[in-house]
Amino acid sequence: MRNLAILVMLLSAISFARCQNLVPNPSFEEYTICPDYFSQWSHAIGWADGAYNSPDYFNACASGIWCSVPFNSLGNQNAAQGQAYMGVAYFSSTGLPYREIITAQLTEPLQPNVQVYMCFKASPGGYSTWAGNSAKWAANHLGMSFFTVIPDWDAYLFDNPPDWDVPAFPNTAQLYMDSLLNDTSAWVSVSGSFTPDSAYQYIAIGNFFDDGHTQYDSLGTNSGPLDVG
Repeated sequence: MRNLAILVMLLSAISFARCQNLVPNPSFEEYTICPDYFSQWSHAIGWADGAYNSPDYFNACASGIWCSVPFNSLGNQNAAQGQAYMGVAYFSSTGLPYREIITAQLTEPLQPNVQVYMCFKASPGGYSTWAGNSAKWAANHLGMSFFTVIPDWDAYLFDNPPDWDVPAFPNTAQLYMDSLLNDTSAWVSVSGSFTPDSAYQYIAIGNFFDDGHTQYDSLGTNSGPLDVG
């Protein structure tokens, strides 16, 4: 049983003003192998490299109760588009700075001083097939950040205490939710724009704030009727 407090389901996009999407496989529809268990984010084409900890990949192609869509071991939600989504834990109530992050290389680097538009959709987990992994908390600050190289996440998070002052976790991101992600019935759209100062090549999605800068509250969910925990 994994001690995860939050599940989020993501649909991401980033574009220049000419509306060219720079995120590969943005709705996670394309895969090498249909997922059949936890932690198989690398089966989604374009998202294999740079992830931190063990994000989960969900697709309606899967059978059983673990990672199908809409009903799976972490939540019960239709895909925002198509039949797939990713799940990450981005807060834990245990006091440990647990984070899961997904990362992809953009189809082309961002152009410095050229404005880009960003958006993603998110929905909390809960009401899942497994009580042990059903999300219990709603938190804020799920976000999208950009890097010129993939950070060494372990070098930041495994310090004791964690070194949140390094560039990977600066208590900010180019786009993030300021409100709690607590509506289990719908997808929430988060959008914005920014003008990059560097030729960023990688997009990362997760919580780039420390626990002291992250708000949370009870999500009030429980497990579904196929509880196998």
